[in-house]
Amino acid sequence: MKDYLGSAIAEEEKELPYKSLGLQRNPFPGTPVPEDEPTFLFARGTVAEEVAKRIVRAIRERDPQHFVVLGQYGSGKSHILKYFKHEINARFFPEGKSVAAYVNHPGKNFQEFYRNLIEGLSLDFFGSLYRRFEDVKKQDSNGQRRPELLNVLKAAAADTDSRFTAWQWLQGNRQGRLDLEKLGIGYSNHDADRQLETLASLLTVFNQTGPSSLVIFLDEFEELTTLRSDFQTTYLNHLRRLIDISKNQVLLVVSATPEGFDVIRTGGHALVRRLAVTQYVLEPLTPDETWDLIRGYLELASTSPGAAASIIDRGSSDEIQRIMEGRVSEIVRACHDLIESARSRKLAKIDPVSVRQLIPGSERPGA
Repeated sequence: MKDYLGSAIAEEEKELPYKSLGLQRNPFPGTPVPEDEPTFLFARGTVAEEVAKRIVRAIRERDPQHFVVLGQYGSGKSHILKYFKHEINARFFPEGKSVAAYVNHPGKNFQEFYRNLIEGLSLDFFGSLYRRFEDVKKQDSNGQRRPELLNVLKAAAADTDSRFTAWQWLQGNRQGRLDLEKLGIGYSNHDADRQLETLASLLTVFNQTGPSSLVIFLDEFEELTTLRSDFQTTYLNHLRRLIDISKNQVLLVVSATPEGFDVIRTGGHALVRRLAVTQYVLEPLTPDETWDLIRGYLELASTSPGAAASIIDRGSSDEIQRIMEGRVSEIVRACHDLIESARSRKLAKIDPVSVRQLIPGSERPGA
């Protein structure tokens, strides 16, 4: 009997279409959308160092200073937020110190933000939280009352249909009396005030058991400019209340375009003023930063571990930076296309002349 999978694997390994370029694969994504759990961050070292200091201070010293990351579309804001979300959960959650959630957009009201936040934490997180800290079920030595939320977390950890019911409740779906009785909780969780109570109870559980803090990365904050002014104010009021009830357990990090954030600031909301105190701006990449970005990606797929493939050299990198004007997403997309063109044309090197030839409309003026 023929081993079809084995044959396909052998054929692919025999061909190794990128081997002549010094690569195992094309490391540059054709569509520069950040992966959900990025484990690398290139070319943004200065900003990354400052962001990391803020995060560590918030987690270790319970001194959250909320801030905003500003940049144009395609500047790498989402990648930075997702990278630090991954790093926090890999480093601090096992120690019981912090958990992070990435919210890809604010939505049109607090309920949508809440739902995205809960889904960013995941059902598995809530189940593991109960299993890991089962002793929370008992009243602790300080005489604190057991939060009703623990009944929902217990259901989320169960291998029964109540797990799905618990997930529906946690997400903020409206539920009937029978479902609430099954969960052992006395209220539905579908309006903003109740959801704030739920988050307050969750933070109480965190206080008793760990993780001791929550870091929220909220992307595309500029979407709030599409809301009517009174709806925007109501939304921001709920976010501010979340920060106020958290008692220094929550760090809020938002990203936005500079223009969008400026529009939101004109509303004069107290929370936005707090965010605006600390701003990290992602400027277009310099030639050195572009070279760092390209070398980093090439090293990910190099046939020589620990060394970047030489298919793109510094001169070509500088030309790419000039043509793409330092825009991260455009640089990544261009490099993907250049690698594919080099492979199909059997080029040994992508030099600056090749860059201008392979990127449409990139010829120098007067050339």
